[in-house]
Amino acid sequence: MRRAAEKARRLILQVPNVQKVELLGVQEEKVYVEIENAKLASLGIPPTAISSAIKSQNVISPSAMVETETDNVYLRITGTLITCMGFIPIAFAKGITSEFCQSMFHVIAMSLLVSWFVSVMVAPLFGTYLIKVKVTDETGSKKDDMYQSRFYVIFRSVLKWCLTHKAVVIAATAGVFAASVVLMDHVHQEFFPQSVRPEIIMSMRLPEGSSLKDTEEEGRRFAEFLDAHRDKIENYSYYVGTGAPRFVLTIDPVADSSNFAQFVIVSKDVDSRNEMTAAIRKELPLGYSITPAGSLEDSDTAMDFLLTPVPVTVFIVVTLLMIQLRRVKLVILTLLTASMGVIGVTFGMLFFDKALGFVAYLGILALMGMI
Repeated sequence: MRRAAEKARRLILQVPNVQKVELLGVQEEKVYVEIENAKLASLGIPPTAISSAIKSQNVISPSAMVETETDNVYLRITGTLITCMGFIPIAFAKGITSEFCQSMFHVIAMSLLVSWFVSVMVAPLFGTYLIKVKVTDETGSKKDDMYQSRFYVIFRSVLKWCLTHKAVVIAATAGVFAASVVLMDHVHQEFFPQSVRPEIIMSMRLPEGSSLKDTEEEGRRFAEFLDAHRDKIENYSYYVGTGAPRFVLTIDPVADSSNFAQFVIVSKDVDSRNEMTAAIRKELPLGYSITPAGSLEDSDTAMDFLLTPVPVTVFIVVTLLMIQLRRVKLVILTLLTASMGVIGVTFGMLFFDKALGFVAYLGILALMGMI
C-alpha cells in the first residue's frame, strides 16, 4: 500500500504548479518482541543483552533518497565564498606585500570555486558508481564495524563527558583561549624572513636643497670608507642623484633628487654583511642618523597595510553568514568558534619555535575564512 501511495505521490508532483504532496496516515513499521523475564533469569541473560543484540542487527542500508522540508535542495556556495573573502586583505593591501601577492586572491578564488563545482557535481557521481556497501554476513550487518573500534569508543566516551559537563568545558575553553591571547606576545614576530642575500642597500639623503656636487662629495667620502674594508666586500657601486636599478624585486624605485645617493655593497657572505652593517653604524659621522628602510621598513608597514581592509572583510563575511544561517544567534556562535583558532596558532608557533611571519598570516587568514 505504501509503495502505491509513494508512486501516486511522485506522479502528482509531476503536475504543473504542484510543489509538495504529503502522505497522511502512514505508519512506521514496528516489530514487537516479547520476552519472559523469568526465562531470561534462569538462563543468566540480562534484558539489556537482548536489547543490544537486537540493535546490532538493526542495520539500515544507505539509500538514494534524501527527505527535506521542501522538494528543493539548495547547493550552498557561501562556505567557499567566505574562504575566498579571507584573502581580501592581501588582494587590496597596498605596498610591497600587494605587489608580491595580489594575484594570490584571484588564484585561490578560482581554485576554490572549481573545487566547489567538482565537490557538488563530480564527487557525488563518482561516489555513486565507485563506493559500494559491503555486506559480510547473512543478516545484512557488517562484521567489522569501524564505529565500534577502540578509537571511536574512546572518542564517544569523551564526547559524552563533554556534553554532560558543559559548564566545565566552556570554562576550560575560555581559560585556554585567554592564555593563548596572553602568550601571543611571546611568539616571535617576523613578517618577512631574514634575508640571506649578501648585498647591503644604503641610501644617503642630504638636507633638502643640497646640490648634486655636495651629494657627490659625500658619496666619494663614503666610498673611501668602503675601500678601507675591502676584506669584507666583493665590490660596490653607487649612484648620485638617482637610485640603483631595480635588480631585485624588493628594491623600491626612488625618484631622482639632487640630494640623494644610493650604494649597492656586495659583501663576501652573510657574516661579512652583518659586520659591515655594524661598522657603518659605528663609523657614522656626527650629525648623521639612520632610519629603517628596505625589508625592515616593509616588515613594519606591511602589517598595517594588511589590516586596513580587514573591516570590509569582516562585514562581507558576516553578511554571507547571515544569508546562510539567517539567525543572529548562529552567526555569533560561528564567529566565536572561528576565534578559537587563535589557540592552535599560539601554541603551535610556540611549540615548534616558529616566527609569526607572512606565510603564517596567510594561514590565519585562510583559517578565518574556513569558518
